[in-house]
Amino acid sequence: MATGSPSAYWLAMLPWLQVRSEVRIGDARFVHVDAAHPERSVPALEPVAKDCAQVLRSFRLTGASGIPACTFLLPDGWDPTVYPDDAAQAKLYWAASLLMLSALSANEYGQHNAWCANARTFQLNLVKFTSPPGYLPLTRRRRDRESLTIGAEWGDPLFHIPDECNPPMPVSVDKRLASSLGSLEDDDPLAQRLRLALPFFGWANTLADSSSWEMEIIAFVAALEALLGSSGQYTVAKAVRHLLQPYGSIRVRGARRTRPKITTRGGHAAQQEGWHVHGLLIHELYDIRNGLAHKGFCDTAELAWFPYEHLAMGAFLFPLLVKLLLARRGRYELTWDDKGACDAVDPLLAAPVWFDWRNPAYDGQAADTKWAAILLQETDARQRREVIELAKQVFRRET
Repeated sequence: MATGSPSAYWLAMLPWLQVRSEVRIGDARFVHVDAAHPERSVPALEPVAKDCAQVLRSFRLTGASGIPACTFLLPDGWDPTVYPDDAAQAKLYWAASLLMLSALSANEYGQHNAWCANARTFQLNLVKFTSPPGYLPLTRRRRDRESLTIGAEWGDPLFHIPDECNPPMPVSVDKRLASSLGSLEDDDPLAQRLRLALPFFGWANTLADSSSWEMEIIAFVAALEALLGSSGQYTVAKAVRHLLQPYGSIRVRGARRTRPKITTRGGHAAQQEGWHVHGLLIHELYDIRNGLAHKGFCDTAELAWFPYEHLAMGAFLFPLLVKLLLARRGRYELTWDDKGACDAVDPLLAAPVWFDWRNPAYDGQAADTKWAAILLQETDARQRREVIELAKQVFRRET
């Protein structure tokens, strides 16, 4: 750096995200930051706190006001004056992807605006600025790996929050899952599969107006195949059935009483009648994907589950499959709530309606939906079974 030139700094920030508390994933931590006083959360920014606050004022809500808070990604040993190279940047984006998965795992479906998952909140921005803030170089990873927008002073251009992220709401994170994901080594086969799967999973849950349910169904099938290391309708369905087999509770023939359009298919139709209903979910998902990919059309009137239901269940199910895969490798211990959520998959799929309000006099507070009621019922039942089993074990030891 030439003598007398302004000092340069960089930030890895998620401007549209507010985490409820600090989250650690591997050698990175995600910190909630007051946009007006970032030094209160990140003491290392004290020398350039005013400059940093000026930079953050460029990120705006859909109105005239600036964002009240955001999230910074701080790798261990973070030096705000040493810009990360390509390898270090890749680690930052990887950590942000794992945060997205861990947060969507904690999503409270059917409550307020959380009827579906929204990965758009987790957009990572690498920001460079000088002290005092001069001309704007904002780094974005694109097909050319790095593009710079230069020529405007900080504060002149305004980066508005995407509509699907507004208003920004504090996000809960499944910290146990985050910790487990962060412990995966780079060469771990599951980590390698997740690197392929998570971009597709994010695309399947964008809520962006540039997307569509057709695009998101195709992306979600790609995410499943990448996660499971399988391809094709029957191999993916078999892998999902194998993982969820201990938690299956409703057979196809029984689910048809409440979901009458559930249809068996192919030469295995008679055998499929005895499957747990989550196995047929995957087959119908592939029917939708195949129709869209090969014909450009899918007759939704013939589906057992509407496309938005497939996407909502996919966002709920995908993190559970990740947890089951981690548990199989001894990298995660399923909680009672995890097991209860797995128990709930079949009852949810058999329920005719998910997100209608059980209390018609909805007053703006959290209201019970069918989805929430079924999930609560199954997690409570699981906890009772686990407590009884623990009591039996204690009794056997004492006698």
